[in-house]
Amino acid sequence: MSVKIRLTRVGRRKAPYFRIAVADSRKARDGRIVESIGHYQPLRPEDTLQIDEARALYWLGQGAQPSDTIRSLFKRKGIMRKFHESRFGPSVKPGHEQYHQIKDKATREAERAAKAAQKTEKAAAEAPAAAPAAAPDAAAPAAEASAQ
Repeated sequence: MSVKIRLTRVGRRKAPYFRIAVADSRKARDGRIVESIGHYQPLRPEDTLQIDEARALYWLGQGAQPSDTIRSLFKRKGIMRKFHESRFGPSVKPGHEQYHQIKDKATREAERAAKAAQKTEKAAAEAPAAAPAAAPDAAAPAAEASAQ
């Protein structure tokens, strides 16, 4: 079965409202669907778009082909990028501008983690050194009490 992810119109005249549906490609536009994974209302000021991202990624993984409109809506929501990265790895390649930005960010985070580890090691090393110094002070009052 050839599966498509496409829009099915359910709105009234001059008030479009679409369901994002997974359907057999041989069925009619508003015909039988396999699953509804969201909805889209283009005339709203905020351009209402709700998609069940997990199901969309599942169907893309199963080989469902998105229509051109659905592909652009998925790109807007970042679903196509997530699908591509899950299949082929990160899309940023060496030599690309963002590659160096991401690499620099990763380097900075690694340096911060190393500094934090050094601080905790230093604090741990100082803590035992401070503890023996406190122990003789605690023993001194006990010795004075037994002497009296």
